[in-house]
Amino acid sequence: MNIDNFKNSFFETTQQKKVLLNVVAGLTLSNIVLIIALLSKAEQYILIPEFNIDHRLSVAGGEFNDQYFIDWADGIIKTALCVNPDSVDWRHNELLKISTHSYGQMKRVLKEQAENIRKNSLSTVFYPKTFKVDQNNKSIRIEGQHYAFIGKDNRPVIQDKIYEIFWVIGTHGLVLLKDMVEIKGGSNDQ
Repeated sequence: MNIDNFKNSFFETTQQKKVLLNVVAGLTLSNIVLIIALLSKAEQYILIPEFNIDHRLSVAGGEFNDQYFIDWADGIIKTALCVNPDSVDWRHNELLKISTHSYGQMKRVLKEQAENIRKNSLSTVFYPKTFKVDQNNKSIRIEGQHYAFIGKDNRPVIQDKIYEIFWVIGTHGLVLLKDMVEIKGGSNDQ
């Protein structure tokens, strides 16, 4: 009798083992399919530039398109060059917050500009005309008109200026300001 019970028990155990192996194999296969699906799926973010909620840019797999960099540079240039004696320090600090921690010459140049703006009671504004994005060199060339109002004079000094903005990609795909330089070139004073 014990042998019959042992045989029945052994048979039930082998049947349960087969079912358990099939369940484990199914779960393993489903996990492998899930991992492949997750790895092959590119992340996609929708970025909305700060001034226009209808103008949405899609970023997939950490690849930024030129329009994203144009919008980013437009915000940078407005923050840096649309200033007056009361707002210059705050605006320049905002730029330093989104820049790399090794500011290079940018921090010194911004400090000199701020002192000049306060000393001469300047109010400035920059109207960009063209943007040229070079993703290989991680730079954007911006051409436009720079208006400077001196003191309470209503007639601005108008100059055509060219700026180049450089960026680096930080951790988690964050775009950071590396440097912003004025390219010396022809300016039309009016």
